[in-house]
Amino acid sequence: MKVPLFFYSLIFCNLVNNFKIIIMDKTQMYIIKQSSIKTAFEFYGQCSNTGCKYSNATTEDAFKLADQIVDWVISEGVKNTNIVDDLPKVPDEQKKWLNRGTPEYSAMIEYRKQGGSVKQIRNQFKVSKEIETELSKI
Repeated sequence: MKVPLFFYSLIFCNLVNNFKIIIMDKTQMYIIKQSSIKTAFEFYGQCSNTGCKYSNATTEDAFKLADQIVDWVISEGVKNTNIVDDLPKVPDEQKKWLNRGTPEYSAMIEYRKQGGSVKQIRNQFKVSKEIETELSKI
């Protein structure tokens, strides 16, 4: 027996060869599922009124289309979401200063471009106000 999609609250995806977990709460999944079912039934309802090739569709067909819509919405969300790992927290006494022109600085610029936060960078480095301002603009 196939478990309906709205029972799933975790969606697994593989980005940049690292497995990530996107937590989608049950309410979000319920809204996506409900909207998909509504869209599928409206589509088949319009077809029955206009005589298109899907005018003989059954309720089962509408639920299958709704599941396909849910799968598409979730997969597009995963593709369009920048997910980056949190940087490990380094004790304050072990943190090094983040300086311009260093490989670490370049790596943190890339980290910001991928969606990482300045707060996460502060977990790993000492950051001057000037550098923080620069990173915040990215």
